[in-house]
Amino acid sequence: MWSASLTSVFAIAALQQPTIDATPVERVSIELPGGAIARALEALAPDAQPIDLPAALGAPGRVPGPPADAWNQPGTWTRWAALLDAESRASTPDPVRRGELALLALEQARWDDAWRELEVCAASPGWLAALLPRFLPGAPAGSPAAPGGRTGRLPDGVTLAPSLPPSTRGAPVGRVDRRAMRIDDLAIGDAVVELTVAVEAEGVQVDVTHRSGGPARFSLRIPEPDDFAIAQEYVDWYRKDELRVAHSIEVKPGDPTHTFYGRFEPHSVRFSARLPTQLNAQLQTGTLWIITGEEPGERALAREIAESLEKGPLKIAARALGASEAPADAEWTGVRLDLRDANERQRKLAWLASSVEHFALRAKAAEPR
Repeated sequence: MWSASLTSVFAIAALQQPTIDATPVERVSIELPGGAIARALEALAPDAQPIDLPAALGAPGRVPGPPADAWNQPGTWTRWAALLDAESRASTPDPVRRGELALLALEQARWDDAWRELEVCAASPGWLAALLPRFLPGAPAGSPAAPGGRTGRLPDGVTLAPSLPPSTRGAPVGRVDRRAMRIDDLAIGDAVVELTVAVEAEGVQVDVTHRSGGPARFSLRIPEPDDFAIAQEYVDWYRKDELRVAHSIEVKPGDPTHTFYGRFEPHSVRFSARLPTQLNAQLQTGTLWIITGEEPGERALAREIAESLEKGPLKIAARALGASEAPADAEWTGVRLDLRDANERQRKLAWLASSVEHFALRAKAAEPR
């Protein structure tokens, strides 16, 4: 569970390239909820070439992105803090930094943060074309890129991790924001499919319809909202035993629409998503104590997180401690972030990163257009 004290502070590897056909299908239609990115997509020419991103994000002609599980790997938090610090001091947003921040947010399942960064990049057709495949259909890094915000033909057996659709501006906190996005003519193996991702009143639904070609196999991870927990997952309405994993499916000519479904827990609002206008006074005068387990890897990650917060744009005083190293009560000035529960650790860290980005970049936030 989230600690009340933390809530008061923030309501807050090289990729192996597959040898596959990079030729896009002839017609691709992508639909997003109305907004700045949807308008930029409508203006994007079908032959708009994806920009070649920095080498750290992948090879030319490939869909970019950090390695899987990047946020648990050495260097990611340090890199993220450096990007934020540079961007917070820049006179205008830099699409290179914003593009990398978007990809890092996707890897941490911070959907709204990722879409916000993509909105900053969307004015450049090359950036939009390069980054969009990571959002929809959720193509893995290293997949073949193609013009117009598309991927090339993906290999049989690919794993897709689509994002949630961009949130509606001004949607009420604590209520489900219903929205959807869709891609037609997604080529996987010998098949061409239509894929729709929708947030509904009771869960997240991903529909896959075979449109042409032969059969194909692939796996898909159902995206989970920040505020609502998924309690059960289904494939074609058969309940799966495991949650938050990629489920496999085969699509064939003549099949009915296949459905991946994640049902929300009843009354499953996790915590308020509202952010205060300024940092809590405890953090301005005290320390963020990051409590971790005793495993060397956990301790090293906590130390890097603490260092990244101290060197980042907010210059937050932070210190990593093992559970056995708690200071005397008189020294507990500030806030504790307990990362010992592995089931909650990643969500807490995503919340922390999201909140720091909000405060670091809010002066440069994209205005509604």
